[in-house]
Amino acid sequence: HEIAHMWFGNLVTCAWWGNLWLNEGFARFYQYFLTGSVAPELGYERRFMVEQYISALSVDSVDSAHALTNPDVYNPTTVWNHFSTITYARGACI
Repeated sequence: HEIAHMWFGNLVTCAWWGNLWLNEGFARFYQYFLTGSVAPELGYERRFMVEQYISALSVDSVDSAHALTNPDVYNPTTVWNHFSTITYARGACI
């Protein structure tokens, strides 16, 4: 995950915090994809489906689910509130 952040989030980053899901979603996806490419016998493709896809569906099924993008991110508290399962899991699934 953090190695993926060397590219997504450090070298290439979003113009504003409202699109944080791009950085976190790509990092979470490549955390599984790259590990699965190096060691396919570990079953990371299946782990992604169980750990991320099912998690994203679960948090999307409640009334408190929010959109991935948010133009109203304007202070540290609203940035912090944007770090959630929706940001990581749904972002990775997209």
